[in-house]
Amino acid sequence: MAVLNIEKSFLTENRSVYDFFNQSGQGLYIPLYQREYSWDSDNIEQLLEDLTRGIQRISLGEVKDDTKEIRFLGTIITVVESNRNKIYPVDIQAVPSRIEKLIDGQQRVSTIALMATLLVKRLTEIKNKIKSSNCIYEQVNEICNTWIDQKLATLFSYDLGRGTPKLKPKIIRGAKDFWTRDKDVDEAYQSELSNYLGHFIKAYVDKSSFPCLSKDKYGDSLLYKNGRRIEAWLKKIVAIAHEEQSDDFATAVDILDNFPQEQLWDYDRHDLVEIVNERNITDKKSNSYILCELVQTLAVCHLFARSLLFYNNSTHR
Repeated sequence: MAVLNIEKSFLTENRSVYDFFNQSGQGLYIPLYQREYSWDSDNIEQLLEDLTRGIQRISLGEVKDDTKEIRFLGTIITVVESNRNKIYPVDIQAVPSRIEKLIDGQQRVSTIALMATLLVKRLTEIKNKIKSSNCIYEQVNEICNTWIDQKLATLFSYDLGRGTPKLKPKIIRGAKDFWTRDKDVDEAYQSELSNYLGHFIKAYVDKSSFPCLSKDKYGDSLLYKNGRRIEAWLKKIVAIAHEEQSDDFATAVDILDNFPQEQLWDYDRHDLVEIVNERNITDKKSNSYILCELVQTLAVCHLFARSLLFYNNSTHR
């Protein structure tokens, strides 16, 4: 009978990145005994290569069903911690309603949260290129804000519903960080990742400039190196893929030919597709150029959010 009870306490399943991180009130707690963030350049290059290859195969029509190109990012093992007294230090007013202690997979979830912030930053940069008088302004804002507020933000934050700001870092490290209602970011979050997430969330909520992953603040750390590598990929490869068709990344025209539009921007937007198909690759301020940047970035958002995690969870009693 005891064996049966243990088996029933476990939940093992495949979940998309979005579904895993979008659990209501979820906060991820890294125990102190877990090693520091240690994903190196090889891990990051493999992630970017996998996303690139998947988008290329779909955009070239080599794969008709995009579920067959979903990336598998690895295993996440958590234990739901129902005893808040085991979270240290603790601000009882700011503890998430669902605390998942990370037993395995903290490198993956940390990288996912980091990449989500950089996708938010990139989409914000793209939408800010469109003036309010532009005929596509409303649509671009709707598209970008839907991805940013409803999808990507849940990958690096959870909504406490109170405090300043109401959004809190999704991930903290035991003994170094604590979820706080109102305290200063640098006081509450001292690990590199949580500190960065705290400052990013503050800027996101305040609609101010996003923090840079600077060497002055984070030194020569892997958080700094990986963040800069992802940013460089988004800006120097993904964003300009339409300028010259190559194997580096799919073009917006090819993406729109083979990705269902609802995967990118919720429903068919024939007027935007027509502008993309103008293929203006010389004027970087033109609607065609900016929409190509957007489509190529949205393809990354889609495949990234749909990537699978093997999720093994149990409840600690």
